[in-house]
Amino acid sequence: MLSVLALVWSLGGREHLDLYLLGFALSSLAAVLPVSIGGIGLREYVLVNLPWILPLADADLGLGFALLFNFLYVVSTVLAAFIPKSKGEIRVTHAES
Repeated sequence: MLSVLALVWSLGGREHLDLYLLGFALSSLAAVLPVSIGGIGLREYVLVNLPWILPLADADLGLGFALLFNFLYVVSTVLAAFIPKSKGEIRVTHAES
């Protein structure tokens, strides 16, 4: 949720942050519906049409937010694929005093 707040704030949506969080929750619920493949386009659809549901003024901010959120999600997932996985168990060593 902090990433949602940071993205909305950086795009200029400094008013009604609680409504943007609610809108993001609604778009996340819509994205898991078995209507499209992987929820592609549903988050964007909900956030663009959000001003019709909630008293938000800017549909462009909703679209920009959805696209940036998806971009950051893909980048972080791709970067995480290159983190080496540990083999075996992780051992904790204690420094002797």
